[in-house]
Amino acid sequence: MRRLSAGPAGLPFPVFSLNAGAMQIAYLRRHIAV
Repeated sequence: MRRLSAGPAGLPFPVFSLNAGAMQIAYLRRHIAV
């Protein structure tokens, strides 16, 4: 994991947003599959 751009809090926003998106997609897929 590399930091693309650090935000004011020092958190890698792009990576965080990607992780959140992946979690959301997995959650939706689970509900659709069942």
